[in-house]
Amino acid sequence: MKQCFVYMRLKFNINFREEIHTYMKLKKYAKYLCMKKCILFNYFYCFS
Repeated sequence: MKQCFVYMRLKFNINFREEIHTYMKLKKYAKYLCMKKCILFNYFYCFS
């Protein structure tokens, strides 16, 4: 089986509202790409 990983680094000076907005966008894209898991790890969003 093949797994795809997409990492997106968030800026450290990002504010809370923007971070939530970014997360929602990533979640939307993840759903669109039929990816199952989304975890936040060291300012990286990992879709697997």
